[in-house]
Amino acid sequence: IGLTTASAAATAAAATATATATAAWSTRRRIMPGPHPCPRRTFMRARRSPDSPAALGASVAVLFLLTSLAFLALSFCTAVREGERVGRPGPALMRNTGGKISRSVRWRGGSVDQWKPRNNKRRLRSRWTESILSVMRASQANSPSSQTPSVPFGLDANCEGEGGARRSESGLEAIVVGAGVGGLAVAARLKNSGAYKKVTVFEKNDKKTSGVGRMGEIRLMQDGAEGSDSSLSYRFETGPSLMLLPDVYRKTFSDLGFDLDSFVEIKRVMPAFKVHFDDGVSVTLSDDEEDMRQQLNSLETEGYEKYLRYMSSANINLDAGLPLFIQEDLATGLPKLPQFIFNALAHWPLKGHHAQLGEFFETDRLKALFSFQDLYIGLSPYEAPGVFSLLQSIELSRGVYYPVGGFSKIGQGLKKVCQDLGVDIHYSSPVGKIVVNDKKQAIGVELLKAEENILGQSSKNANFVGANTVVVNADVPFAERHLMEPKFRRWEFQTNDSQNDKDAVEKRRLKYSSSVVEFCWGVKKRYDDHLGHHSIFLSTNYRKSWDGLFSDTKENKEKGRRRPPSDHREINFYVHTPSRTDPSCCPKDHDSIMVLVPVPPIDESDSEVQLKSMEDELVAKVREAVIRRFEDIGMKDFREMVVAEEIRTPSEWRELYSLRRGSVFGLSHPMSQLSVFRPAPKHPIVDNLYFVGASTRPGNGVPLVLIGAEKIAEDMVQNLPSETTAA
Repeated sequence: IGLTTASAAATAAAATATATATAAWSTRRRIMPGPHPCPRRTFMRARRSPDSPAALGASVAVLFLLTSLAFLALSFCTAVREGERVGRPGPALMRNTGGKISRSVRWRGGSVDQWKPRNNKRRLRSRWTESILSVMRASQANSPSSQTPSVPFGLDANCEGEGGARRSESGLEAIVVGAGVGGLAVAARLKNSGAYKKVTVFEKNDKKTSGVGRMGEIRLMQDGAEGSDSSLSYRFETGPSLMLLPDVYRKTFSDLGFDLDSFVEIKRVMPAFKVHFDDGVSVTLSDDEEDMRQQLNSLETEGYEKYLRYMSSANINLDAGLPLFIQEDLATGLPKLPQFIFNALAHWPLKGHHAQLGEFFETDRLKALFSFQDLYIGLSPYEAPGVFSLLQSIELSRGVYYPVGGFSKIGQGLKKVCQDLGVDIHYSSPVGKIVVNDKKQAIGVELLKAEENILGQSSKNANFVGANTVVVNADVPFAERHLMEPKFRRWEFQTNDSQNDKDAVEKRRLKYSSSVVEFCWGVKKRYDDHLGHHSIFLSTNYRKSWDGLFSDTKENKEKGRRRPPSDHREINFYVHTPSRTDPSCCPKDHDSIMVLVPVPPIDESDSEVQLKSMEDELVAKVREAVIRRFEDIGMKDFREMVVAEEIRTPSEWRELYSLRRGSVFGLSHPMSQLSVFRPAPKHPIVDNLYFVGASTRPGNGVPLVLIGAEKIAEDMVQNLPSETTAA
């Protein structure tokens, strides 16, 4: 009934929209005369003349069409929930049955089977279908018949104690490759569900240096100091340093029966950012309304009022985008959809972010002030879609936080949860290959010897470990190229030269985020007047400062770009000084200063000798540029105050964390790699193989990885493999 009603409503809405658009078209000559009547031109002209009847007609037409699609989706999901409630068979869908595709499998009891394409020509369709089915699964999970509100995911109401997993007679085993935050979150959820008897995690780094993926720490001692006394050491983050959306972290722990706040204290960082421009202008971003009004109005006429309008639009993008497109929570997101659509008509979300900021601000300084966060998604503000204004909403509306003791406290807490649940974690155990059988099913992994570099994998020293399911927490581009046989790779990672696969060019040229050069400096002086907990240094030559940042060496040379720029004022970088919130990070009256300077990703066509030479030159130039920028804002004696130093280069990021091209944010997020166009968590060719992390859906950043881990675990529990899969 719901689908029939929706179809009728959509037909009526489409007819109305068509009539409205036709009316708008008929007024074209009277409003904007031209020799060639064309609906597309009418709509484009309507955008330039928002008060015209054509603009009104176009807006109404688009609104009706978008609303019709939303109503169709809502009605279809309602039918799904109703089908589950009464246990009726649903539409016929295709699913994988023992490596073959069956058209006759019925949708029993409203459960959703994973659709798989029979050949590569239907890949795009499979991505869209998979996305739709994942939304349908989310709607099922939110239905009253499939929820037990008082019991977290995977817990049995009869289990004893916090975090106790429900008992299961299943003999299923799962292997997780990589002990990053995503890998451990999936492992804990699988073990806690009771669906898997044994869950094993293999981590390539040793226990001391691994942390939880990049959620670890670096400790440097003062000159002449010995031992491990924390009062004499400087602590630095090895990965994330901004804690956003802390409720997502808390939900992960609470779903497993634990309390995050029992592991770590979380404080809000205020002010959120201190921003320095190269011409001496500084801005402090905080929730102090009067201070923000004075600062922004001094930079642009009515700057604060424009900021409020921009944040209103950004908040709408976040309120609808987070539940609908990331969390797949229809119950929360659908009521916000109409407001999102109206906002999209006024400020098109797929327009370039910098261009969209031009609809609110006049000066490049304010546009730069509210777009530097685009670096997190691996894009410049000139390439990033405007919908990523939600990043500013997260930071400036919902707040920036910090875990006292560093992010390693959260990682250690997650590791403790895994151990309490019975997850086995093996360190110094690099995986060299994901083993796939003739039926295209993942049946385990081959381990390399600890002393063997994973980039130079060899099966002769490998040990096979079988499992029914494999979850890969290694970065997707690295895993596809180095852990998968060529014939089993996703289409975009396959090459045209099977004989020279290592050096061959892949069929699709994916876009990678930047790498970074990290400087960790222990300083015997505090610079409270100059640096906040989070500080951003921006160039006033904003466009040039981003130019070539995400391109390889060859492309930059062809276009005559210099990376880094010869002028020290033309680089943008981030500074983390946690002692403003957490004094335990350094000795008293000292500072722990971490600097991240974005640099282009590694060009894989360069030899290791060329790479080493370029990195040595790069580090020297970037280090000097950063120190000169520090001196420009008044830190004149900084060179003499440094008593401890450690530097990490792109090649070190690549080696330590298996990051292809040293891209620390994984694959970037242009439109071609966003949402359903991003590599799917479930492998499209190999069964029982899943991926979690920054380069798969929903995207990068710890909160999104944790959300992705939750969705993957739910999907795995709902679609259990046969116990005879592993060989």
